[in-house]
Amino acid sequence: MKWQSREILDLGKDRHLDKEEFLFNAMDPADALYLVKSGSLRVYNMDEQGREMEIVRLGPGDFLGEAIVFAASSFPFFAQASERSHILIFEKRDIFDLIDQSPSAARYFIELMAQKCIVLNKRMEALGLMTVSYT
Repeated sequence: MKWQSREILDLGKDRHLDKEEFLFNAMDPADALYLVKSGSLRVYNMDEQGREMEIVRLGPGDFLGEAIVFAASSFPFFAQASERSHILIFEKRDIFDLIDQSPSAARYFIELMAQKCIVLNKRMEALGLMTVSYT
């Protein structure tokens, strides 16, 4: 899904990350969602022994946190830049204010969430066919 609406795009705040810099850590407050403008993010979790399990790598045009920002109080994983990256940050309170004012913005976020559900369902199907490995 492309950011076509200026009213939504204007909510984003720029942030630049150096390689290996964290966007957020597991258990940080889920108070924003993110759009990768350039570069890439590595999203992963860690078990009690410190082993990392990569969840996904995100690149330009990919969103992160769109489901969590609406449904949870904290992030359940880590997000770290794989290379120098430009991220747009959309704060939860700004998103909710816009949704209150604009039915088209509400529709946009519903579509974004629906697309995330489809992606996650496909990923679950694929995971059912393979074993999980730790790094």
